[in-house]
Amino acid sequence: MRLKHAVASGKRMTSYFSPKIQNELICLLGTHVKDKIVADIKKAKYFGILFDSTPDVSHTDQMCEVIRYVHIEGDNVEVKESFLGLLHIAEKTAAELTENILQHLEEDPLPWSRI
Repeated sequence: MRLKHAVASGKRMTSYFSPKIQNELICLLGTHVKDKIVADIKKAKYFGILFDSTPDVSHTDQMCEVIRYVHIEGDNVEVKESFLGLLHIAEKTAAELTENILQHLEEDPLPWSRI
């Protein structure tokens, strides 16, 4: 009886449980966090990059990008290390890895003169 009444009344409760909505929220939050990290890195005088590759359980190679930078706030100086993303790797040759890294570095909006 309640179900029939709920359907007939037309009142619907909004829910954000669908996989599509969840993935959109994850992407939005991820973009926001990455933008904050990039803003902190842009304030740093110097920073360094690290790429590391490893296969996952399904034997798919992925390379992660990590940035290490000096965060200065007042008298507080702190070395921070932030994960910026994963790159999928098709081949593990030096030429392919170099091409993937250089292409990814061009996409990052970072001041590469301070590296």
